Parts: sequence; structure tokens; C-alpha cells
Amino acid sequence: MHRKGVTMRWDRLFLMVAAAAWGSALAAQQPLPALFRGVVTANKGQTVVDGAEITFDEAGRSVRSGNDGRFAIDGLPPARYHVTVRRIGFGLISGIVTLAPGDTVTWRFDMVIEQTDLSTVDITTEDGRVQLREFARRRASTNGRFLTDVDLKATGAFNLGNIIGSKAPGFQALPHPTGMGTVLATRRTGSSACYSAIYINGDLYYSSEKATMPTPPSLEDFNLDEIAALEFYRPSEVPPELQLRSGNCGVAVLWMQVRRRRPLD
Repeated sequence: MHRKGVTMRWDRLFLMVAAAAWGSALAAQQPLPALFRGVVTANKGQTVVDGAEITFDEAGRSVRSGNDGRFAIDGLPPARYHVTVRRIGFGLISGIVTLAPGDTVTWRFDMVIEQTDLSTVDITTEDGRVQLREFARRRASTNGRFLTDVDLKATGAFNLGNIIGSKAPGFQALPHPTGMGTVLATRRTGSSACYSAIYINGDLYYSSEKATMPTPPSLEDFNLDEIAALEFYRPSEVPPELQLRSGNCGVAVLWMQVRRRRPLD
């Protein structure tokens, strides 16, 4: 009986050692995450910039600089990332960083004050003029994600659904209710999704509050070569003139070079 008890204890010890070794092997197979940190400054490093948004496009991660201009994003998988830094009143900064397993990378971004001339931001289209003054005004005075036609062409994508994951942090391209394409949303609660409102050339095109459309528009219906500019506002960023009474699931503003009829008329 004593020998049987000893054998059982040895068996238990063997299983514990084997489990620990297996866990260590699994951990060894997973690359260590990386840390990206730094400081945002202006005037060639003489002043710090707080509230700047630093975004890792491919990871869909973003963080804002603190009162001392410093920031840190941890837990990043090793990869090559496009990094963008934006702050109201400053020019956009973009760059590429490659993070290796376990890396701690420190950068300094020095921003340049941007003067926006609103009289030069209209574009001529095949059926009239699309006024981009509102786009320029909000880009200079509000938080949000702002993309021009140059930014869109640089993605190499074909339609709006292709860029949500990388260019619109906080938004999701969820499966369309019809099963065809995707729809813009900020979150999903259980079986229901929080569909974002969409404005086109300043006019309300779709919202769940005024759902004259049976379903939200498919993102794949919007070709990027027809879009002059884009604005994305997460629920906490929506400016007063774009807020709706029934709640807030985020807003997208599309400035189209080819006008579309409003389904809400």
C-alpha cells in the first residue's frame, strides 16, 4: 500500500513537470510584444504638445500624449506599422516603424503649426462644386479622423469597406444585415449592432433615427476614387452640428466628387 502511494505521488509529480514544460514551450513559441513610447513636441523640441493622437494603423490602436507630451503603447505584436500623429492646429506626421519581439522603441515627433487657408479647399466636380470648407474647419478645430483623396489613394484600396480597420480606429466593418458586404458601426451589443450615421456632402444620408432606408448602406458601394475627403468621429468626438437625438454610434462624413441622391428627402 505504501509503495502504491509512492507511485501515485511520482505520477502526479511527473504530470506537473510535464504540464509546466508544455506551458513553457507554448510561451516560447509566442513572440514577445513590443513597446512604443516617446514624446510629441513643437518648435524644434522647445515645447511639448499634449492631446496629440498617435495611431498605429495596422493594429487599430491609438493613444494621446499627456500633459508632458509623453505617450506609450504597449502590447504591440512584432510587425511593420504605419504611425500617424495628429493634433488640431498642427500638420500631420506619418512614418513607418518595424518592431521586433520584445522591442522598446522611443521616438520624438516634432510637430509644425499648420495654417489652413479655407478659401482654397473647394474642388470642382462633374456636376458642380463640392464645398470642403466644413471639412477644413472641423479638421482645424475638432478631434476626429480626417482623410483626403491623397490619403485614400495611398491605401491602394478600392472601396470604403477596405479601409475601416486600418484608417478608422474605433469603427468596425460588420457584416451587412442582408449578407452582402459590410456596414459601418462602432460596437455590437449581443445580437444588435450600433450602426453609425453617414453624411454625404453635408447632408444626412443614413441614421437609425431616420431610417427611411430599410438597411444601412453597404460600405462596398462607395468607391474611394469618388471620394474627395472623409471624416470619422467616434461617439465621444462627434461635433454638435452632427449629433443626433436618438443616441450616438459615431458619424462618418463623406465628401463625394459624384453627388448621390439623399434617401432621407
